[in-house]
Amino acid sequence: MKLSTILKVLGFIVISILLKVSAIGQITPVKRVLVEEGTGTWCGWCVKGIVYMDSLEKKYPDSWIGISIHNGDPMTNQTYEQFYNSKIAQAIPSGAINREKIEPGGFYGTQVEDFEEAYLKSVDETPPANVYIDSIVYDEGNRKLSFDVKAEFFEKVSNYRLNAIIVEDDVKGQGDGWAQTNYFASNSNGKMGGFESLPNPVPSDQMTYHNVARAILGGWDGVSGSLPIHVSEGASHSYRFEVDIDNSWNIDNISLVGLLINRTSGEVKNAISKNFKEGTSTTAVSDKQDLMIFPNPCRDRITVRGIDEGMMKIYNINGKLVFTKAIDINKSSIDLNLNQGMYYVSFKAENSITTRKLVVINH
Repeated sequence: MKLSTILKVLGFIVISILLKVSAIGQITPVKRVLVEEGTGTWCGWCVKGIVYMDSLEKKYPDSWIGISIHNGDPMTNQTYEQFYNSKIAQAIPSGAINREKIEPGGFYGTQVEDFEEAYLKSVDETPPANVYIDSIVYDEGNRKLSFDVKAEFFEKVSNYRLNAIIVEDDVKGQGDGWAQTNYFASNSNGKMGGFESLPNPVPSDQMTYHNVARAILGGWDGVSGSLPIHVSEGASHSYRFEVDIDNSWNIDNISLVGLLINRTSGEVKNAISKNFKEGTSTTAVSDKQDLMIFPNPCRDRITVRGIDEGMMKIYNINGKLVFTKAIDINKSSIDLNLNQGMYYVSFKAENSITTRKLVVINH
């Protein structure tokens, strides 16, 4: 073989490798950490868990996903409670960070005082895929909610699954079991986020409970068949979940949590939380097949077709509202000034809401 031919072949190989690396490099890993904590209103020490969970969520709002698994009180989801007791710990308050280094049936789990240290170790790990929640449809009449959990992979993996959890925020109630037992009352065990100034128990009308686990949809290990056994680099897969929204739940306070689980290790390798109130509304949500956004991916302008008038809202992958625009038939072209990344575009017209995914690339 001539030297010139060899050089051409080598050059082609090098260029192919560089193009592949460039394509992979455009996928930015976004790591989020799942924190599952056991709690109960009858547990006087659990106010410590309340304080730690709330403060760390505020400190790490973009990468901390906290879930409070209630035991033996009116907010208990029995399936999740059983998983907690058998898989994480038999004592509260404690929990697991991405389900790492837990002993099934162990007594203590990770103590709340150690949550931040465990979180910081986990959040630095590079996940094998980004996880998204997409295509949310809510039937208000039947109170049925469906959505996709999607994973976009940038490395080969095997034996992974997808799962979903329903969480409700700002939960309040009256009657037996809603008052919070408080062992820090009267400063008897030191300061604890203001609970030292509250009575024991704290009356129910003074308590608001956050990130309450309402349902775990695919069991502990995730849904069998939600992903192929072997997933190739660059692949994208999704699984659709459906849940009945209980009449006692406030749909506006519901968040959807998607999980990517390594079945071999049992660990959660990445997660996503999307607030229902920010992404949709309590009106009926439909999927208008004729509604189009183009170009997609886009740079700084999009054109909308299939809607005459209404309101368009754009959310980033963390559920934060970043753009709002009224749509009318005479203004279908819309200028944008968004950072590169993936977004969710919500269109509200009359009594329906339709969601589309939008990708923005560098200007």
